[in-house]
Amino acid sequence: MPKKTSSSRRGPLSAHVARSSNRREFFTQSTVAVGSTVALGGSAAVAAGETILAGGVGAIPACHASGSDTLRIGLIGCGARGRGAAIEAIQASLPGSVGAAVGRVELVAMADVFANHLQTAYRAINGRHRDHVNVGGRRFVGIDGWKGVLAADVDMVLLATPPAFRPLHFAAAVDAGKHVFMESPLATDMPGVRRVMATGKIAEEKGLAVSVGLQRRHEARLRECVDRLHDGVIGKLLEARTVCSSALLRRLPCNQSSDRLEEQLRRWQDHDWASGGFTDERHLHCLDAIHWVTGQTPVAAKVVESAASDCAGDAGGEEFGEVTEKLTEAKSTRAIELDQENGFRIVTELHAGRGSDRGKGELVIGAKGVCDLTRSIIRDHRGKVIWQSEAKEIAGKGWQRQFNELIAGLRNGHTMRNHSLGVACTTTAILERTALQTDRNVDVRDLMVCDQSYAHPQCTL
Repeated sequence: MPKKTSSSRRGPLSAHVARSSNRREFFTQSTVAVGSTVALGGSAAVAAGETILAGGVGAIPACHASGSDTLRIGLIGCGARGRGAAIEAIQASLPGSVGAAVGRVELVAMADVFANHLQTAYRAINGRHRDHVNVGGRRFVGIDGWKGVLAADVDMVLLATPPAFRPLHFAAAVDAGKHVFMESPLATDMPGVRRVMATGKIAEEKGLAVSVGLQRRHEARLRECVDRLHDGVIGKLLEARTVCSSALLRRLPCNQSSDRLEEQLRRWQDHDWASGGFTDERHLHCLDAIHWVTGQTPVAAKVVESAASDCAGDAGGEEFGEVTEKLTEAKSTRAIELDQENGFRIVTELHAGRGSDRGKGELVIGAKGVCDLTRSIIRDHRGKVIWQSEAKEIAGKGWQRQFNELIAGLRNGHTMRNHSLGVACTTTAILERTALQTDRNVDVRDLMVCDQSYAHPQCTL
């Protein structure tokens, strides 16, 4: 059983069951909706028997007056991203946010494998929003601490553990009738992806909200930029180029490490079974942005010789600044090519950089021009600016906006349910990783039925 760090100030859970049931009924009945299909993901969708690139928001009138109760959240995974997500969820109910007029958000339960991680997160969240933290003794430590959060009186859980645990925790949260926010990636292998897809169907049947941490889709200027591309401002889309770090490729497979489980989890990014061994987790957001632009997902992947030296000419030369510079100076001999059914290709250059600039930047090349997605600038092939977003870039705004929209939707009868978008970019990341690790051409149809598991037994209970 999960270990509680102290006794609860609120008394036994049974004392709150009736109130919890009524409140959860409000948040669930007010948000019954079906996410709309926005795109087909090529052969991956066919192989899986369903669309994997789908998401969005369904809407029906709310069944109750909004703002009549407090949304109680639980946090599972108290690292930097977990505590950030909890703060953003709370801030969605503060003055000036989209959801400010519709009630409170309270953090009422927390769990982490490590007591020091939990305590650090608690102090950070409580220090900023003391009036919205009512955790008391509902602090659960240990590998099964997450069970304590799901058994508590919460309406929504935030899942921010290493990605190996995401399929298990997502399935358990939906089984418990909780709304879910979960960070990406959603799995480390295809059995995990299939479990997430199956759980997503159950969440839809139950009318539960499911939001995946794809914050770039909530950035104002990137939304404007993608709209312009969809309007055809650069003509037919031909190719995308991006960069990711290969510095993280030297991982330690579970069977090659003598560390105990706790020690592996403290260094989870160094272990394939916990992290997935992805080339760079932040690169997943680049892949998601390109999925968004094209409305498709890749059907095949292969390792190719780097084309970085040719990038400057195709991309409009020095006018594209940061992204072109990274591509031309990558000093890489390898790249990964992802091909879509319509002929569009994505070329990811691998470089050995570390630090804050690794994994940033995407260029989308069209018949009439080139778009720097990161900076939201579109130029013709001579380098002349033909469009640029005037929206301000505000650090962290995408993260905050996704919670504003999620929680406002819960109040107003709109269910955010975009797990299929998370499934799509996780699948593409696995496709990319598989090609790189095997140095072979990989067809997504084969990948979709692959049973190879990275998971530790604790992730598949």
